[in-house]
Amino acid sequence: MSDTIAHRLCQQIAAAGIDTLYCLPGVQNDDFYNALVDYADITPVSTRHEQACSYMAAGAALASGAPQAYCVVPGQGVLNAAAGHSTAFATAAPVLAIHGQNKAEFIGQMHGQLHELPDQMAVVAQISKHAEALRDPAAAPAQITAVMEALISGHTAPVSIECPLDLWIAECAAPAAPEARHPEVDLDAINRAADLLANAKAPMIVLGGGAHGAPEAIAELAAMLKVPVSALRQGKGAYDEGQPLAVMGPAAHEFWKTTDVALGIGTRFMWHEMVWGVDDDLALIQINADPGEINRRGNVEVPILARVEEALPLLIDALARKLGPVNDQTERVAEVKARTNAEISKLQPTWDDLMVIRQVIGEDGIFVDDLTQVAYAARYIFPVHRPRGYVCAGYAGTLGWGMPAGLGAALAMPGKRIVTVQGDGGFLYGASEIATAVKHRIDHVTLVYNDNAYGNVQRIQETRFGHNRTIATDLVNPDIVKFAESFGAFAVRAQPGSEGLRVALEEAFRVGGPAIVEVPTPERYPDPWKHIFLPTVRGEPKAPLLANP
Repeated sequence: MSDTIAHRLCQQIAAAGIDTLYCLPGVQNDDFYNALVDYADITPVSTRHEQACSYMAAGAALASGAPQAYCVVPGQGVLNAAAGHSTAFATAAPVLAIHGQNKAEFIGQMHGQLHELPDQMAVVAQISKHAEALRDPAAAPAQITAVMEALISGHTAPVSIECPLDLWIAECAAPAAPEARHPEVDLDAINRAADLLANAKAPMIVLGGGAHGAPEAIAELAAMLKVPVSALRQGKGAYDEGQPLAVMGPAAHEFWKTTDVALGIGTRFMWHEMVWGVDDDLALIQINADPGEINRRGNVEVPILARVEEALPLLIDALARKLGPVNDQTERVAEVKARTNAEISKLQPTWDDLMVIRQVIGEDGIFVDDLTQVAYAARYIFPVHRPRGYVCAGYAGTLGWGMPAGLGAALAMPGKRIVTVQGDGGFLYGASEIATAVKHRIDHVTLVYNDNAYGNVQRIQETRFGHNRTIATDLVNPDIVKFAESFGAFAVRAQPGSEGLRVALEEAFRVGGPAIVEVPTPERYPDPWKHIFLPTVRGEPKAPLLANP
């Protein structure tokens, strides 16, 4: 039958343009998968761990900007996938989670049913923009429509739907087609923002993850105002970081000291407000489609609740009517970048390695970061030239997500050169997904820096407590090349130096398919954090030392 809840949900997934389902089947969802067989336009990608289901979906969503979906069993399956689901929540990734459940009559009764949790929705709902628990076939059509509308409306974020195993085959009326509903732009706020920018002496543009939907408008606005444009991490690439007005990391921090109006586009503004600092001489404008992030800390003078792709054209039009001669900051940007880059380039071999990666994957390639020394430094060294060309876990700081996220990105963006940068500690979190990559012949390169340690934790311990006070950070690893080859993947160990890295990466991409490049690091790479944990330069610091940018 095509009128069961399982079929109706499959129909909605296909109608939303979702053509891949990252999944790990199990008994509570058997009838859903039986229905999925009838939908050849949805390809199931089965993983080796539920975490990889949500990691792959998040990576695919962040790289493409399009909704993605995953499906896992209840209880332990949902909890395993929760790390990736919460990463999607932290990074505003449009991900649909399909969660199984035990029989409806037993939910919450704790009889000891397989995978039973006291309140599964209590876990899921707090890391979802919208969550629906199906309990009644008559109510299911409206619930399915509601969750799909939430997926495509307003600010992007993960959503979830839960279905008991006995309701998958229940007959269900056709859900209404979901309609995208977005916040209406406040034109008065747009005009107030234009007034501030038109009268500013030293404005600045700050980009977050919500900025990727409007790269042309951002470029036009930067050209109008002749101001520095910065992105700390999630917004990298929404404005081409090869452009003269683009500033990263320490250069952006330098401009923050003297900025009088900061326009935040799709950003939380957290790092700027809580670490770099704000004062009475700085006016903040924030455009964000997430009502929970608009003026969260009460410092924004002009909050604009809107999608950036709708608000920015209106702001540009309003600004064109008000703008007189501007203070062209192009020359100062060049001077500050030259000075800060001269200092940052001393981080060797980190700088050279990142330049090699940039050259090998090309300007159209995608960099996926994990939590390791070179990836930390990439936040302020690695130039990104296209929207969604830099995929990260945001404030979630999800160690080990990198390879499965990169595999999802590669499936969503075929034809791109995609590299994930990991350490050996993070790599072994999800190394079994090499099997998934081989099975599905995914073109993706994982770059593993191997120092046989949780190197960043070890560095912090040494810095704080002394060289003889490190604990629980040394690791014993397999032979990473032989390990990868045992799955049928291509693997190579890079020769020392950045040129050795270049040769290994080029070979990995030339061979194609899933590949692992190991970079032995007997000598620890230089500390990347001194260029991230920059001091408060305005007002009083509000965040603890280890807040994650």
